[in-house]
Amino acid sequence: MPENSAIFIGNATDPEFSKIVQQLQNRLAIEVTPSCQAALETADSWKNDPAYIVLLQKRPAQFMEADIQPLQRHFPLARVITVLSSWCEGELRTGSPVPGIARISAVELTARCLQSNESTLWFESQFPPTASADEAWLARSQQPLPTLHGLALVVSADPVLGEGLLDPFAMTGLDVVVLPPDAVPITSTAKVIVYNAAADLARRQQDLTAWINLGVPVITLLDGPRPQEINQLEAMGVKGVLGKPFALHDLLSLAAAVAFSGDATESSSPSTNSTSSTSGS
Repeated sequence: MPENSAIFIGNATDPEFSKIVQQLQNRLAIEVTPSCQAALETADSWKNDPAYIVLLQKRPAQFMEADIQPLQRHFPLARVITVLSSWCEGELRTGSPVPGIARISAVELTARCLQSNESTLWFESQFPPTASADEAWLARSQQPLPTLHGLALVVSADPVLGEGLLDPFAMTGLDVVVLPPDAVPITSTAKVIVYNAAADLARRQQDLTAWINLGVPVITLLDGPRPQEINQLEAMGVKGVLGKPFALHDLLSLAAAVAFSGDATESSSPSTNSTSSTSGS
């Protein structure tokens, strides 16, 4: 039986959120309610207080501070997390977040659920509800990186993004080559390809089809990916999708999960250089 419990508030069957709920059902005792008010009305009937209150936010301003505060008062020890759909992507960089509430995109959280088998929701679970996002990021930078071996191809028309991934990948033990899309060889011994996706859909499909046919796992980086885009990429054979901007630790862990699951190990000590853990353009 899961030790921790969570309240999911919103539409848990929405395509952007349903995978998260499905992946966490074996790790958390989950209650789903349509609104904060409904959650508060049924709170006294729950067996245990939740460790998490998860707001599934489909549209901007769906959850107001006045809606959330009564739940925070009722469950003062619960970690409150807002999961943002692709329609709310701009809120991660703008606006005034409600104090004591962490924010994460649905795409990013889906990737983290895939990477971890722990009974916790995500890395900020170790912090009290009052922990700031900056404190969580600093702690995450001290997490051990996976130890990997082999060749990784970073394919990007933007050299800045590609070069920014050189050192983080090298820190895991990987040999890294950064190439523009036109320069990827038709045969490759690479263990993984990280593709900074072209905005042009026809070009993107052309690139991916060629590389997937090589039999090399491909991770695709996209700006604010919509559920239909992710489904199309997965149907083509893409092994992982990350929305930009992304955390470098998430990319490295995803690479370990999709391409090195049989031989990836965790390093014995935290990396002191991984504080620059966000990237993307």
